[in-house]
Amino acid sequence: MRHGVLPSMCAATAILLGSTGLTAFANSYIMMLVGRLIQGLASAGLMSSSMTMIAQVVAPSDIEQAMSNAMTGAALGVLSGPSVGGALFHFGGQPVPFAVPAVIVLLGLKLSFDVCRQNDVRQGSDEDEDASMLDLLRESPIACAAAVLVFANASIGAAE
Repeated sequence: MRHGVLPSMCAATAILLGSTGLTAFANSYIMMLVGRLIQGLASAGLMSSSMTMIAQVVAPSDIEQAMSNAMTGAALGVLSGPSVGGALFHFGGQPVPFAVPAVIVLLGLKLSFDVCRQNDVRQGSDEDEDASMLDLLRESPIACAAAVLVFANASIGAAE
């Protein structure tokens, strides 16, 4: 990537935050549709940059485990989103299922900026021992990427 993975992740998270806010306060179907379209595009950018960052940080022998952990987190976000979104709509009306995920995405954006401030994103090496899932999650960029994936997918699922 021309500008690197971390700025792309931060940009995609910021776009997701803006589009979620747009969808929360949409007063027409077209406006809501445009917000959801932008959410989908931002989610794709966020997913791509998160997976790229994981591939850069994790040793090649551990990539399968790290990717499966990240995708499991993404699936949990998508699965929990509609239930949480339905409950939020029931108790708070139309803006709440979009405003609450916007706050969650804001937390994900903060995590992205925390990762962006770190300059120690390094290439993994084959010489590392086989790392357990906890060892992989102790790597700050991996933990932040996994958290951003969960937050982003939960907000998309809640909006559905």
